[in-house]
Amino acid sequence: MLHAFSSGAYPARTPDSAQDSERPLTPAVSIVNLCFSHDRSTPVLNSVNLTVRQGDFLALIGPNGGGKTTLLHLLLGLLTPQKGSIAVFGEPPALMSRHIGYVPQFSTMQPDFPASVLDMVLMGSASPGIWPNIRGGSWDTGVTARDKARNYLELLGLSGLEKQRVGALSGGQRQRALVARALMGSQCNLGTSPSPEAAPIPFLLLLDEPTASIDPEGKLCFYEFLGRLRGTISMIVVSHDFFMASPFFSSIAFVNTNLTPLENRDLSPENLSLLFGQHLHDCPIAYIQHAGHGRKKTVTPSASGDKR
Repeated sequence: MLHAFSSGAYPARTPDSAQDSERPLTPAVSIVNLCFSHDRSTPVLNSVNLTVRQGDFLALIGPNGGGKTTLLHLLLGLLTPQKGSIAVFGEPPALMSRHIGYVPQFSTMQPDFPASVLDMVLMGSASPGIWPNIRGGSWDTGVTARDKARNYLELLGLSGLEKQRVGALSGGQRQRALVARALMGSQCNLGTSPSPEAAPIPFLLLLDEPTASIDPEGKLCFYEFLGRLRGTISMIVVSHDFFMASPFFSSIAFVNTNLTPLENRDLSPENLSLLFGQHLHDCPIAYIQHAGHGRKKTVTPSASGDKR
């Protein structure tokens, strides 16, 4: 349970306010006519155009295999597009690793990994290009860094687990620890009440289905925490928690080879069909889709009594 997320430790920042006009001109992400294919024949992403302003919180939604995770890997500089351009804070992603944090869907860390939770979070401050050594020396372990790490652990509901072995954490706890580790790369302590008038920090947090291992109540608190970072750092999340989390997003885009922005988070019947397909059986999605047209779809029982 992540009650620390709603503790009001620092004020929520609203990038849709008047401070928008004072933002730096360089966007957090700029993608122009991007095309990518793993085999150079079948496109994974095609003609993708995207601009993410600094301080925005963008959600990428769409079907599995539609290219959402591939897009994150391109932003991380792990992949190179065959066509088009991609920039993070005006530079190629490979040159901006110190300004990017990443939270994967599932951690590949071995259960017997010999590190404490605090040790793992501190690894987020490692210098790029230096292979981490478990004996130390490649990341900051000083008092300031440890205080920063403990602050993130507290904000993420993991206070008191600093000395716990990483392998002893539950799946949800491990995901939250990974968020804390990713935030260690930012150039300030995000829990120290930043001024709402301050310019966004040039830091991009990428999250790939981060709530896959978190219970429903924890998911809401998790997105509330991310919503409080909105306007302070830039964030892109791949999410299937569309209805639960949409109030916290500043923008939403549908990805399925192409990228389609959902203007004003529009939940029209047409966009719901784009997201979920056409539902003809009696389910909440079908009700919402047809309610948008002023009617609910009639459900016809089959001979066996099943609903179709």
